[in-house]
Amino acid sequence: MTLQSVARASQRSDVPPVSSWSRLFFCARSPARLLADVQAGRQPAAERPGLSLAHRSAHAVYASNCFEGCLTTRAQTFALLQVPADSPLREGSGPGSPTPLDREWAVPHARALAAALTVTGPELTEATVLALHRTLLGGVLASAGAYRVGEACTDGLGGRPVQYAPAASVPGALRDLLAQARAWLAGESPLACDRVCYVAGYVMVMFLLVHPFEDGNGRLARILANCVLRLGGLGPLALTTTRLRKGARHYSQVLDRVQHRGANASLAGAYVLYCVADELGPVPNNDLAPLSSSLPCVTGGSREALA
Repeated sequence: MTLQSVARASQRSDVPPVSSWSRLFFCARSPARLLADVQAGRQPAAERPGLSLAHRSAHAVYASNCFEGCLTTRAQTFALLQVPADSPLREGSGPGSPTPLDREWAVPHARALAAALTVTGPELTEATVLALHRTLLGGVLASAGAYRVGEACTDGLGGRPVQYAPAASVPGALRDLLAQARAWLAGESPLACDRVCYVAGYVMVMFLLVHPFEDGNGRLARILANCVLRLGGLGPLALTTTRLRKGARHYSQVLDRVQHRGANASLAGAYVLYCVADELGPVPNNDLAPLSSSLPCVTGGSREALA
């Protein structure tokens, strides 16, 4: 599927009704039923034990990095995020001790996510995306915060090639994507759950098809989706995994069906809605020690990361 074919969704003046969304192939509940379940079960995060913003942020960082092949464990990730970023790394205390590489994966990701969660709707701009990419990869990638200059493609599920947007069209395509997201998010307060989930899914799949950067596109796509979710009082969520055993594969299959099999952007919106409904179940990984109300590794630096 091409960038232009996915972009057909942007021709709509408004988000389509949830009754018209594509059904998820792995879920017996329709998107409309998922929405009803979410509306019936929603509860402020502050009233749900174990679901502090810090806990959900740390879990989102771990799951997103894990999907990209990072070997840092859940326990290592949580440990790294509970100390100030400039603290000396304690090494040599055992085979499971975090390494400098583990810190390079976890801490910048947490800082970028924390910054994204402070973004308002009008701030969802090209400059914000570039700043988030610098925060995410500025310590390891010389071109962090700059668009890729070469063409990009990869193999999707089953070896089917995914051709991303031509390098010359990346800046314009990203600006159009963000402008559409801002338009859909404007003029409604509070934001309805289905609107937020649709826009989050649209931003995620469109950003991945634009593929603006040399590296970090998957992580940043999920950070931006969580940015949108937060505008509606949802998230952050670990979008690459659910309580289902095949959660990570379902995420890949949703992307594959949008990119290759003619599915429209509402399938991604339905998937995000499923992740919101999934969060209403038992708290994932709540066997870990409770986190504080904020992550020490990012305290005081959220808005600065957008500069």
